[in-house]
Amino acid sequence: MQAQPGICMSLLGGFCLCLGEREISEAAFQSRKALNLIKLLSIAPKHQLHRDQILDTLWPSLEPLSASAQLYKAIHYARKVFESADQTIDAESILQFHKEILSLTAPDGVHTDVNAFRNLVQEARRTDSLKDYHRAVACYGGDLLPADLYERWTEELRESLRLTLIELLLESGQKSVRAGYLADAADAFRRALSIDQLNENAHQGLMRVFALQGTRSQALHQYKRCCEIFSRELDITPSLETTKLYEDIRDGKIVPGASFSIKKAPLTSTVQLPKFAPLIGRQEELKAASNALDLLSQGKGSVLIVEGMAGIGKTRLAQEFYQLSQRRGFITMLGCAYEEKNELPYSPVVEALRMAINQFGGIPPSGKNSVHLLPAELTAGIPEFPAIPAISVIEEEMAARGYLFAGLLRFLKAVAAEAPVVMILEDLHLADDGTLNLFMYLARNTADFPFLLLGTFRSGEIETSSSLAGLLSSLNRGQIAKRLALPPLSKEQHQKLLAQNLARGEIDVQLAAEIFSYTEGNPLFAIEMLDQLKKAGKIELKEGTWKLDAVEKPYIPGSLQILLAQKWNQLSQKAQSLLNVIAVAGQQTSLILLESISDIPAEKILDLLDEMFSLHLLKEAGLSFQFVHPLIREALYQQMSYTRRRYLHETVARTLGELYENDPQSPIEAISGHFLKGGDPQRALPYLIQAGDRAAAMYAHEVAIGYYRQALDVVPSIRNAKLLEKLGDQLGMLGREQESAAQYESALSVCNPEADSSLRRKAAYRFNLSGDLNNAWRHIVEGLEKQQGEENLEWVRWQYIRAHYHWQRNEFREAFTIAQKSLKAAERLNARDEITRAYEMMALCCVPLGEWQKGLEYESQRLSRLDLNHYLTDVSDVHL
Repeated sequence: MQAQPGICMSLLGGFCLCLGEREISEAAFQSRKALNLIKLLSIAPKHQLHRDQILDTLWPSLEPLSASAQLYKAIHYARKVFESADQTIDAESILQFHKEILSLTAPDGVHTDVNAFRNLVQEARRTDSLKDYHRAVACYGGDLLPADLYERWTEELRESLRLTLIELLLESGQKSVRAGYLADAADAFRRALSIDQLNENAHQGLMRVFALQGTRSQALHQYKRCCEIFSRELDITPSLETTKLYEDIRDGKIVPGASFSIKKAPLTSTVQLPKFAPLIGRQEELKAASNALDLLSQGKGSVLIVEGMAGIGKTRLAQEFYQLSQRRGFITMLGCAYEEKNELPYSPVVEALRMAINQFGGIPPSGKNSVHLLPAELTAGIPEFPAIPAISVIEEEMAARGYLFAGLLRFLKAVAAEAPVVMILEDLHLADDGTLNLFMYLARNTADFPFLLLGTFRSGEIETSSSLAGLLSSLNRGQIAKRLALPPLSKEQHQKLLAQNLARGEIDVQLAAEIFSYTEGNPLFAIEMLDQLKKAGKIELKEGTWKLDAVEKPYIPGSLQILLAQKWNQLSQKAQSLLNVIAVAGQQTSLILLESISDIPAEKILDLLDEMFSLHLLKEAGLSFQFVHPLIREALYQQMSYTRRRYLHETVARTLGELYENDPQSPIEAISGHFLKGGDPQRALPYLIQAGDRAAAMYAHEVAIGYYRQALDVVPSIRNAKLLEKLGDQLGMLGREQESAAQYESALSVCNPEADSSLRRKAAYRFNLSGDLNNAWRHIVEGLEKQQGEENLEWVRWQYIRAHYHWQRNEFREAFTIAQKSLKAAERLNARDEITRAYEMMALCCVPLGEWQKGLEYESQRLSRLDLNHYLTDVSDVHL
């Protein structure tokens, strides 16, 4: 007789039984009692029950003899189901009845998703790992045996499992909040509420997540929803703890904690990368890259993520990937984020696009007729592109960002019509939030055209970048990207790397081991250390082998800082002075800037730069120069005195301002940063405002807020109404309603009379959205009094605010009447935007009034007047 197969049963979300590889559905059980018997045993401890327990559960109303007869029939029919599924099995050995105990058993075991779920819950709580929490939650496929919802013997376990899931979701949500994974946390709390809408902890968790995401209005709305549910279902109010949380969010005590930095595209891009020696120790990664390129040749896109510690070789692998792609004739572009602050949003993408354009000596042929698809916000940083008119200003945050993202995607698809496209974006841990959101958008759209997206990031930076953590979580959750984690080199690989960089001769095992003890397989540090030892004469070639000096042990620095100090000492005095300037200017510096700052002739500057190249401090990038590694620049910057740094920052700022005077491509972000570090906030002020305007035009609202706040902070005496209004606008775009309204009120205190109405109207609108209806009404009354009843354009706009106020108070009929009246005036004035808003308000009012058909008609009228392009479906996919 053959060995019996194992039994696997799904009980959560539905019933399914597998006997070995054969599936047995519920329909296979012609006897309902036989099916119930198997289900009962599946949830019983050890899958066995005493005869009396089964009788009391399944046939409680029958006499003992009749109930026993029903049990034997059920056993018989259940065994027949197993035999029909597999005629080679012994059905009696699967469903055993021995000494009044009925057991469901199999040599390979009986496995259920209920037990798997319980085990995963225990494991998650033991390891306290978010990954294990997610595995446990994913295992819960639905409520226990939903087809048996009214069977009393399923109720207790079903409720117990649901409570366990809710507890698990709450724990997972709280851990995700602490780790900065706010999107995952929101999903966990929402799912908990979908199971139990009265769970107050889930309401609290969702409120806190919304506040930390910067959507205060949603957080306040969640509290109101909690109040409504508790009142309706339990006739009680939320606890004092929940109310206190609501008050803290309302008063702005809980706000997003993420810090934002901006990146700027370099002034020039390099296209031809230098030739490299063969890559050592990355065979698996190169194989994965080759497979991805093979798929690309077949028209299939994909996403690769390369991660590793600083100096581990991410950039080197990306360069190898770049050259592999170019050899196949693919359109290849590469961009990098830098550690510099005050940079332009989306700079890695802009740099990558510019590289691709230079690669073709202009726009790729297939892209010539599609250049208008590329968003003007991106082409502004690419002088090789023809000027593209900026799109009209869009008030909707997600739609505005969607236009930018969808436009780039359409352009890439047009270019990919000629050849597959590869985009490499390095150092995502330094990228701005806009770039990370754009990366996710592109990643989700690679499957349907030949486009390969590769990103690299420093693994140690995940904990400090919630945005990067969110991106990686989304990629993992959707199984969108293949992740390649670069480990340190093994001792053997490390020795091969050293031998390769010595060019001739073997390397002594003792020397390799000594260097490995310091670098621990980090390729960058190993090469730097070896190079310095060679130049210092600490190692020598003897009989074809590089060995330690026979008399003196080699000087091995304890850190990269010491290595840099040695290199610094080998430079001439003028080279040291020039390198100080370069370190202050940033990670990348142009020759034009150095010529303008220094009184040294251009020929002499080039000689000094050659000194730095020879020591591998700098490398060329077209007419620009950049540090081989950001750590080098940082070490040099820190060794300068504060006075010297301040003086050089002021010099760099002044020179950049003169070089790019009246130039729309002026690096205003860098200029403002240099003036601030140079101790001249007054001169930084106009550049800060311009930088904020530029970021706002590119929908990088957090960045714009940072610049506007800097402008207000560095010169406290400046109370410019227009600047305060701009700050209020950007805060409003992020849903930070109370903060936005406060800025408008500050602007009102210093504004000209003609700006009063517009500012007051904006303040009223934001107070409306925040739920502060008393302050909203105060502004509405004052604003309407100044209109004096004249039905002009401003009066129409005030009617929308007034209608919105009544809508917030659930006074839908009054709000509808006001909106209807404003519609007539707007149509008379031919005010397109105001007509659209009036229809929007009327549609919103009709729904709670029960007039669904009218609401749909008004919404149709609103949509017919929106000035959207034909790619609105692309826009809807941008919510990351």
